[in-house]
Amino acid sequence: MNKLTALMGLLLLSASSLSAQSDKEIILPQKPHRPQYVDHTQSPTGFWCAAEAEGGSTVMLNHVNMQAAQLTYTAGYRFNEYIRVGAGLGAKYYFNHNSRRRGTANSCTFPLFFNARGNFLSQADRSMVPYWSVNVGGVVGDGFFLSPTIGLRFGEQRNSWLLGLSYSLNHINTDKLQVPPATRLTTTSALMLHVGYEF
Repeated sequence: MNKLTALMGLLLLSASSLSAQSDKEIILPQKPHRPQYVDHTQSPTGFWCAAEAEGGSTVMLNHVNMQAAQLTYTAGYRFNEYIRVGAGLGAKYYFNHNSRRRGTANSCTFPLFFNARGNFLSQADRSMVPYWSVNVGGVVGDGFFLSPTIGLRFGEQRNSWLLGLSYSLNHINTDKLQVPPATRLTTTSALMLHVGYEF
């Protein structure tokens, strides 16, 4: 009898414990409230930047060659992989025959420009695609310049090395060539090897 009473008591105690647990609300951990991560390096749109270098030779009045090197930095907005626009600045250094420029010993000039560029083909599933680029602007102390580039992009959509060939049309102030001295803008042409990194 004692065993039966003890067993009945144990069963009643277990049943009351189970009913008490079923009355409690089970609280699960909440999902953390944080913004969704966006990998901007893979985004087809957004801001972009490029650091580029060029080197080549110009042809001036009386067939005088002027070798030059240029560094530029460009930043802008990417609408898609086929069209990007931006603005940039740079520094251009003339190695020789600089005395024909503006009659000074200043070998360095500073271009300011607008840029448009894009891919000819989608880079989504290719590591190398042809691209185009055009700089239009002015050079402090000289004049207008236009520089289109055709080349190849190596890498990903938002992180690519650039290799191209640029043609540069420049107005250069050649006042020292005038007698008496007067401002005259001489149009020069140049072919430049173009390398850079865009991100």
